Amino acid sequence: MSDTEKTKKELTERYAQLNSSDFKVVSAEDAAKPVIIDSTSDARTENAVRHKYRVLSETEKQAMAAVKDAAADFIDAINKYCPHGRETSIALTNAQQASMWAVAGITK
Repeated sequence: MSDTEKTKKELTERYAQLNSSDFKVVSAEDAAKPVIIDSTSDARTENAVRHKYRVLSETEKQAMAAVKDAAADFIDAINKYCPHGRETSIALTNAQQASMWAVAGITK
């Protein structure tokens, strides 16, 4: 038996020991696809990286969407009217940062 076959057999045996309800097997192609969740969806609380999110109220969801929409409009205006350069890059970074902190304030 080759090393590759031994490794495959060992992994198969280990996998068989796992509780299948704890894991979802996906193809490499599916694993590479980004998972897109609307920022106002309660599904955002199911996140493997951050341990806890709280479910937002409808008012908080509307406020978050309004802030993000306003930030997107502002960023679009910067991109439309400002020439490319250091100042524009800094303006874009700060607009994104302002949006992030505003949303953090709403969702804390």
